[in-house]
Amino acid sequence: MRHIPAPRPEEYNSYYRLYIDRVLGQDIYQLLTRNSYAVPAFLYNIPADRWHYRYAPGKWSIAEVVMHLMDAEQVFCYRAMRIARGDKTPLAGFDQDAFVETCRVEERDQASVIEEYHTTRHATLALINGLNEDVAHNVGNASGWDVSFSALCHIIAGHEEHHVEVINSRYLNSE
Repeated sequence: MRHIPAPRPEEYNSYYRLYIDRVLGQDIYQLLTRNSYAVPAFLYNIPADRWHYRYAPGKWSIAEVVMHLMDAEQVFCYRAMRIARGDKTPLAGFDQDAFVETCRVEERDQASVIEEYHTTRHATLALINGLNEDVAHNVGNASGWDVSFSALCHIIAGHEEHHVEVINSRYLNSE
């Protein structure tokens, strides 16, 4: 499926409007593809001494934000695959803070994290590309809320846009 139609408002929890609104009207497959090159280029340009920088006590480092992006994308993609396949089993939520606490990204270098980003995004694009448009509005339940395949694809794209902006504004341009 190269064209992912916009999700209908009833296809997602209003909490996710923050992410969906960022990318509504854009070609989501094309945006995800473009970002599969643009985001790694952006990340490689972050000086190595900033990779583990935290802009305030208790905030994630840049490396942790990137790992969070990948963790969330993999969870959202898994949900999207199950929903696209017609699975109506309610899917559990996930604790993003627990994921970050246990990812041990401080033990990894920039290149290995960015390589994982490539792999994660490649898998997302392969899933989307292998589906027909008739599954776009399939709805399942995740974290106790109805969500569609289309909404999850928009959330992945908007969530990434949000966090890249946060890295730019709070980690790189704050001093």
